[in-house]
Order: sequence, then C-alpha cells, then structure tokens
Amino acid sequence: MMTGASKDYWPGLHLHYCLGDMLWASRQYQMLKSCDAGRSWHIVARIPTTSALALCALIEPLRRLLRIGIRSYLQIDADSFVVFSESRIFYWHKTLHAPILVGKVRRGVGPLPQGCCQDELGMCYYGEYWGNKAREEVCIYCWQPGWDQWRVFYRFAPGSIRHIHAVQFDPFSRKIWIATGDRNHESIIGYFEGSADSPRLVTIASATQMARAVSLIFTADYIYWGSDAGRDTAERTNHIFRWSRKSGQIERVASVGGPVYYSTMDNRGRLFISTAVEGSLSEPDHFARVWMSEDGTNWREVARWEKDSYPMLFGYGILSFPRGITPAGKLYVVGQGVKGGPGTWVLEI
Repeated sequence: MMTGASKDYWPGLHLHYCLGDMLWASRQYQMLKSCDAGRSWHIVARIPTTSALALCALIEPLRRLLRIGIRSYLQIDADSFVVFSESRIFYWHKTLHAPILVGKVRRGVGPLPQGCCQDELGMCYYGEYWGNKAREEVCIYCWQPGWDQWRVFYRFAPGSIRHIHAVQFDPFSRKIWIATGDRNHESIIGYFEGSADSPRLVTIASATQMARAVSLIFTADYIYWGSDAGRDTAERTNHIFRWSRKSGQIERVASVGGPVYYSTMDNRGRLFISTAVEGSLSEPDHFARVWMSEDGTNWREVARWEKDSYPMLFGYGILSFPRGITPAGKLYVVGQGVKGGPGTWVLEI
C-alpha cells in the first residue's frame, strides 16, 4: 500500500486528464467522465475490441501480461480525445456514436503516456516506442482531425536511437520537445525548429544517461527532467536535472535513487516526478515514489508505494500522473504494478 496522505482512491480506474472538476479516465475498454471531481462517473464511450480481449482485460494477470487495454490517451478538447489501444488509434467526439479508427501503430502497441501531445494549432503527435532490437529507423507521426491518415513528421535514422520516450508541447516556447533512449549515444533531449514540412532537431542534451529521460516539465525559466538509468545500466542512482532557457546550461539539482519515469506540475507551480521499481541497481528498495519541489531546487519525497508481488514480467511498479491542470491541494497519482493497484489515488498535498 501507499505511504502518505490519501484523500480518496478509485480502484481499477486510470485517470488520464483533469481540468478543474472535469476528469477523464478509463477502466478496461470503457472511457469515463466526471464533472464533479470524481464523486460520480459516467461512461462516454467504449473502445472497440474483440470479446476475447475484453474478457482478458477483466483478469488482472492476463491484462498485465498481454499489455491490453488503453495504452495512451490524448485530450483534444473538452469534447474529444484520441486513444491508443493495442496498436490501434481511435478518435472520439461527443457527436460520434462510437470511437472511430483513425490509424494503426506500425510497430509496438503505442507511445508511452507522455509520448504523445497536441500543439497550439491542434496538430497531434506521437513517437514510436517498441523494443527495436534491430535498431531500425524510428518515427514521429502527426495528425489532426479531418486527416485520413497519420503522416511522418520526423525520422531518426537506423542505429541512431532505440525508441522515443516523450513527445511534449512546450507552452512557453511553443515548440515540440522529444526525449529518446536508451544507450548513451541513443539518449537525446531536444526540440524542433523550422516548419512542419522540414523540422530540424535542436539537441540540448545527449550521449549520456543524464540525457535519458521519459518525461519533461516546462517552466518559464527551465526544462526539468529525471534520468531513467534503469536495470540495463550499472548506474547506482538517478538524478533530477534542469536546463536553463537563458544560459543553455544543465544543472543537477537532486538525487532520487530509482529511475525517473513521469512528471507533472500543479496550478501552483509545484513540480512532481515519480520513480519506478524495475529491479535496477539504483533502487534502494522495492518502493515507487513521488517527489515534489516548490522551487525546483529542493526536492523531497511525499509518497511511496510498494511494488506488488507479481514478477517484473507482468510489469514494473509505476506511478504516473494525468495530463491537464491539477487543482490546488490535490495530486492525482495513477499506480500500476504496486500494492493496492491498479487505480488512482487522490493525495492531499
């Protein structure tokens, strides 16, 4: 179970997006919405699937082993969203009777949770994420409602990276940022300049595990991330870094132990990151943690969850956060592969 102050818990529910009292979530293949901060929920859509997979999704060990259900979620606006599920991409709008298929993921089952985003013009992006042992080329795709297919936005040449961890929109620079992995020379953090027809990648960190990030946090002055040096490395600890928009310098601001996966910022400007349990040398124990900073420099642990008893084959112990704007005094934490999970905890912080 978790250690920390929890106000509420929604078992089996994966919260994807929050905007004030409006919440969007999923449970197996159901998409749900709450207009009263989670006091009540109603089903708005069901993602199409086979009866066999729908049955497997009800059996927790099978769901985890087969990696079925909702992979990633992207809120388009208050009335529509995009969902990645088992290599398929669906679009839903409140005027539609059911979600419609708008694409298929070429390799893997879809992007990581912070591996897809939307820019200020409504263009949607996602980065390919799969094992890629052969180190084939890796692509970022783009799409917008009305298009009949996803188009290649950018290609990483064969052998240059393994896969893409993050594709995020920076509201301050209005640029698309990416983070890749996994080996030193494959780890890149950067952003795109130029036109959509001819994007140019500007790299701000690379060629070291310091640049291996799964998510980024944007503030007016800095870009923050945590290193994801996991079980495939000999690293003994992971750190939180920040890149100065003004100087272009990178600073290490904290040490946090296990590999850093996901991150968020609340409406008070407080920063949050999570560390995972995957069996790496950097983990001091079997707890996934949430860390918080009010100034970007001083970080402290605010909650922890113990990894559950399932072997790593069934998934790591992972904590993530919904997109959107978290209201003051609350933090939503989605737990998978931890005791008490899967589900969403509402923390009073």
